[in-house]
Amino acid sequence: MIAFTLRLALAVHVALVFPAGATAADDPLAPPDYVKAFVLAFTPGFSWPGDDPKVKVPFKVIDGGLLKISSGEIVACDPFVFPEFPPFLQEVPIGQYPVQFAYPMVHGEAGGRVAFARVNFSAKPVVKWQMAVTAQADLATLKPGYIFGYPVDAGTGSFSDKAAGEAVTRMVNEGKLEKEYSQAWIDDGEIAGKARGMNFYLDVAAGSANIIMFGSGWGDGFYASYFGYDAQGEVAALITDFQVMDWSLGELR
Repeated sequence: MIAFTLRLALAVHVALVFPAGATAADDPLAPPDYVKAFVLAFTPGFSWPGDDPKVKVPFKVIDGGLLKISSGEIVACDPFVFPEFPPFLQEVPIGQYPVQFAYPMVHGEAGGRVAFARVNFSAKPVVKWQMAVTAQADLATLKPGYIFGYPVDAGTGSFSDKAAGEAVTRMVNEGKLEKEYSQAWIDDGEIAGKARGMNFYLDVAAGSANIIMFGSGWGDGFYASYFGYDAQGEVAALITDFQVMDWSLGELR
């Protein structure tokens, strides 16, 4: 089953590109035209117009714990369906790095969704964002206004080191994880999410690394990630965009 889902994940990543916001015509990996939101959404006090322009949607920033990077190869994926999704080509520094969620209260205080999930590799300001790709991405297939990303079929996104996904696969194949381990993840994630003020959150130790899981915006879909680079060209952040908000409703400043 694990091998099958990995083959499916590879095929999906190569075959599917989905429309996104407008990007620079000369750079197929350019971020969407609302790229300023990648920073503003993590600014305390930020809010955005909803369907009713008179009622703004407040954002809150939620701490997502520390992501352990042991190999320098980072993965963003649906951990329930594609635990061994290919890592991004961009290597990241080994260490432990804070994860944050930009969480708009789209249903008021009764609920909200993860709009952006972000890993911060340094405190330096990001001066350039670029779409994250794996070795399986064929740039020749990427049309203007489309994205490479990862498919979600279990309403969950994640960040992890490549070694974490490999460890989960190995433990499953060796019978070291219970058959219903995914149900245990769901149960634990709902409890941990509630404690953090989210609909779902889980930090799972896996081998020399861990997997940080979270609700993927409105649920199933296909989502792009972007690396942020500082003025020296060093990787400073990685963000996944779950396309929760309609950024055309106002001007980002």
